Amino acid sequence: MTTEEDRGVSEVVAGTFLVNSLHALVLFDSSVSRSFVSSAFSRSFDIPLDALEHPMQIYVFDEDKVLVSSVFHDYTLEIFGVSYPIYVVPIPMGDVSVIVWMDWLSRFGAQIDCEG
Repeated sequence: MTTEEDRGVSEVVAGTFLVNSLHALVLFDSSVSRSFVSSAFSRSFDIPLDALEHPMQIYVFDEDKVLVSSVFHDYTLEIFGVSYPIYVVPIPMGDVSVIVWMDWLSRFGAQIDCEG
């Protein structure tokens, strides 16, 4: 997904946050079923990949199918100075670094204020 593509999706909120201490363009997307990291961005870190219990087919924004079989368990997402653990699945993406699913936010009691 590129920033041009995410402009057309109404359930997406974007911002720049620290992911593993690096600035990253992060999308909070209510339509995804997992949190994802750009394969290119993930190469910035020396973090081991773990195998998913069951490989999954992911439909990316442009409707291409990607088979994924691994996950990063040791990522952190920093929001306003507070670090939160996040599991992310690497997939090919455009200029977006991380896509966060809404269930991750609800687990931490977070809310997105689009008016503030």
